[in-house]
Amino acid sequence: MTGVSSSAAAAPRLFDLRLPPLTLLDGATVDPHHARVQWWGPETDLPVLERLGTQVSPEPAAPVVRSAPLRAGTGPGLDSTVPTALVVHALTGEARVAGPDGWWGPLIGPGRALDPARVRILCANNLGSCYGSSGPLDEGWPRSVRRFTPWDQAAALWTLLDVLGTGPVIPVGYSMGGPIAQLLWHRHRSLVNGLVFCATSRNFRGNPRESAMFSLVPFLTAGLRFTPGVARRAVMSRVLETRMPDVQARDWILDELRSGDPAAIAEAAGAISRYSSHEWIGEVDVPTTVVVTEQDRLVPPHRQRKLAEAIPGARVVSVAGDHGVCVANPRAFVPALVASAARP
Repeated sequence: MTGVSSSAAAAPRLFDLRLPPLTLLDGATVDPHHARVQWWGPETDLPVLERLGTQVSPEPAAPVVRSAPLRAGTGPGLDSTVPTALVVHALTGEARVAGPDGWWGPLIGPGRALDPARVRILCANNLGSCYGSSGPLDEGWPRSVRRFTPWDQAAALWTLLDVLGTGPVIPVGYSMGGPIAQLLWHRHRSLVNGLVFCATSRNFRGNPRESAMFSLVPFLTAGLRFTPGVARRAVMSRVLETRMPDVQARDWILDELRSGDPAAIAEAAGAISRYSSHEWIGEVDVPTTVVVTEQDRLVPPHRQRKLAEAIPGARVVSVAGDHGVCVANPRAFVPALVASAARP
């Protein structure tokens, strides 16, 4: 994940882009289709990004309701020879991965594990998140959609990368971003040069805690769709506070979840709960690193290692910490990500 050093922009930027319509797995279509993405990389990218999208303020994340489509950019994309890391955020994350308020702020920047002078860093809000990428709060979100899936979220990212013209990328999937990163390879193998998986698995319903949490998702999703916003957040907060009493970075995780649309979050969790890659993950044929959070109580370490064992030649890097170690104790996580960056 190390490229040729170039002149990097002084700080990360956020951009909104209008993308081509997206047909979901169940046949419904998202149109207009938007994505919000954080970028940090060579300064020469900026004129292209400003032509393809619209720069937005890096204000604190909050649900975005779009009532009108953005303009669609035109023209050539980014320099595809620049190595690109695509960070795929977890259920509790969003696009602002870098910078002072970034959830991976200590890991990204000049001289750090992901150095924008050597690699272009992208992180988009996942489809359905309502943080600026298309979701249930927007005009254009299909009201007929029965469910959306990690396949749809991977397809949305592929559409974004196609518009940006990045060429092949290295997806870095954290937690529930792991399945989306897996599916990027599965759907578009020529688009992926390597893979990094952190605190993730082949599926998310293997232990009693996960099964108990995900068993609530269909009821939460149905109920939250017809509940006023304030009450939605109260219900979601109460459920989550009781489900993860001892998790590192618990307060940060709860704050991230509360700032989004609870019904959209419940729908995203439900989509992940139905996911499994065990039938095909062994076909992965690109360099892969699996970062195992050894004290993880949400995704048990032995299941993270099963993911690594299923991928031929995968490298395992251990980090002493729980599921939220990247936020609660980033210094413990930095060596693991540096090792991953040296060789996916």
